[in-house]
Amino acid sequence: MVVVTVGLVNLTIGLVLLTLLDNGRLSTLAPSKVPFWLRKFLVDILVAPVMVGIFSAIGYLFGVASLYLYCGLFGLCNLAAAIIYDGAPEGFNVPLGTAAGVILAIGATLLVHFLRRYTVQKLDA
Repeated sequence: MVVVTVGLVNLTIGLVLLTLLDNGRLSTLAPSKVPFWLRKFLVDILVAPVMVGIFSAIGYLFGVASLYLYCGLFGLCNLAAAIIYDGAPEGFNVPLGTAAGVILAIGATLLVHFLRRYTVQKLDA
């Protein structure tokens, strides 16, 4: 279990470094017959399935079904944000903001359900 966690952390760090240090080099590796939009968003297209894979693996290992939803939200919304904003947004990131809102709503619902199910008993002083 520790080996898998360390591997996923290393993979995530590698993706972050690849994204930050890319400077357009990955888009030049694509063949010239590939459409421009595919070369332009190559890093984001590669990151989306890796994000889905990471969250799916964590969800499978820990038995948390909601992580399957989160992986789709983060992976696809990250790609959608890159395509919509043509890179990094200058203001509010609507796709990732929507994903974060859905995840917060799910978390709030689970918290309320947990608090109703396991109420705090008053202590006799």
